[in-house]
Amino acid sequence: MRPLISITPEHLRLKDAYIETVSKWTGVSREDIMGRRRDPKIVEARHLVMWALHRLSHLGTKEVGWLLQKDHSTITYGARNIEGWLNTHEPFRKAPHVVFILRLCELLKQTRKEVHS
Repeated sequence: MRPLISITPEHLRLKDAYIETVSKWTGVSREDIMGRRRDPKIVEARHLVMWALHRLSHLGTKEVGWLLQKDHSTITYGARNIEGWLNTHEPFRKAPHVVFILRLCELLKQTRKEVHS
């Protein structure tokens, strides 16, 4: 039987790294990313962190939710929002903070492939 939540120290480091990166590039504080405020800029930053953790760490929505202190359905909604924005909104996809985060994601994916090869 699989444990309910399988979080490693690497996952905790990734969470902190993504929050710090998104915070720096968006100007949204760590506290706001982890909080409940719903200003559009804060929601976008929070969803970027959810998306990056879910997509790159290969964690399920329950695990990402546990890391971010959110419900798993909130993680699903946030990650889908980012996917939708990336697929349909050219200005969002070309925003400097989104371009940076997408590049960071690709670099992390390449690094993980090289380490595991």
